[in-house]
Amino acid sequence: MMLLECAMIRLVKTLKKRGAKMKKGRIIVLGHKNPDVDSMISGYLLSSYLRYKKYDVEYVIPDEKIDEESRLIVEGCGIDTSNFSGTILEGSKLILVDHHETEFKNDVIAVIDHHPTIKTFEYPIYINEKASSTTKHIYDIVSKECPQYIGRRFIELVIIGMVVDTCSFRSSKSKPGDKEWVLDMCEKYGINIDEIMEIGDCITDIDDVNKASLHGYKGYNYFGKSIGTSYIQVREVDETKIDLILDILKEKVKQDSLRMWLFIVTNLTDVTTTVYKISRHEVEINQYDFMASRGSNIMPQIENEMCEENKWQ
Repeated sequence: MMLLECAMIRLVKTLKKRGAKMKKGRIIVLGHKNPDVDSMISGYLLSSYLRYKKYDVEYVIPDEKIDEESRLIVEGCGIDTSNFSGTILEGSKLILVDHHETEFKNDVIAVIDHHPTIKTFEYPIYINEKASSTTKHIYDIVSKECPQYIGRRFIELVIIGMVVDTCSFRSSKSKPGDKEWVLDMCEKYGINIDEIMEIGDCITDIDDVNKASLHGYKGYNYFGKSIGTSYIQVREVDETKIDLILDILKEKVKQDSLRMWLFIVTNLTDVTTTVYKISRHEVEINQYDFMASRGSNIMPQIENEMCEENKWQ
């Protein structure tokens, strides 16, 4: 926790060294590709706070198209995602939120993430600890550095990031005590907890199987091996549509020369997760008797598998 408590102070010092007050657009807060709700709200919260501290920081969503479900949730919170379209110019320094690696070649001066990895990095500031969401990390570090900045809207946005990213705290990524913290904050600030939890369910529409096959897309690269992932959350599993989606992803693995694709299906009725590990020659199925987290349960296991595979090549 000491690392989190000191992070924002260290971030401000880093910005001072980089001359963020003098050159517009030189510091960019950046979420991951195909940003989800946690990524977008985290970027909004962090950039808003740093501008409050008088730093010239820009929040950019570089994707031309954002997942419609995520966009509607974020814009329902009063955040217009179109305000953050932009490009990453050469020479811009990056602050990564909700991820710890980027395809952009710019210098990364800070990371705030909640997807621990066996990889090591030498970024000036690197925060990557297990949490229900990156928004909760940002709350922790801002509340220590500038508690007077925290208000009802800030808290509500943090909670929405937490609830959506954990599917209303069903996911294994939920950190012990976070749900109780949310209940306490809702009572303190007069926030309707029932409305918030309903937002967190995030049922995926799978009528369009092509669209559903890429829902929640996130790409990974372990030891030079590219891996695609996507997921759906449903109340009832339609095996016919799952088979159609798997056929689509089998072709994508071949066309994009991927090592594999992980298609993650969570049944919200019985709170279980099925992971289809799709390679060029087979589909391996792994079952979890709980709502498995992509970042906390599934990808760390794949990363270890790729590490072992790399040793033998």
